Amino acid sequence: MLISQLLVPYVNQVHAKFPSWSISQALQGAVAGYNGGVSRVTSWGAVDAGTTGHDYSNDVIARAKWLHANGWN
Repeated sequence: MLISQLLVPYVNQVHAKFPSWSISQALQGAVAGYNGGVSRVTSWGAVDAGTTGHDYSNDVIARAKWLHANGWN
């Protein structure tokens, strides 16, 4: 429920802003947008430029991958 209510709207906003991005890129852009605002997501190369620590989405995605690989499904 939280994902559909919180993250999906950000994915949709990022996808509308960058229609050529893959779903993985849109997801990472959505995480960055959640933290710093979609308006601060300006390109794939600078997806985290406006986020906490300038690596928020990369950190969240890396942690999610680790959790998944270690049995947190």
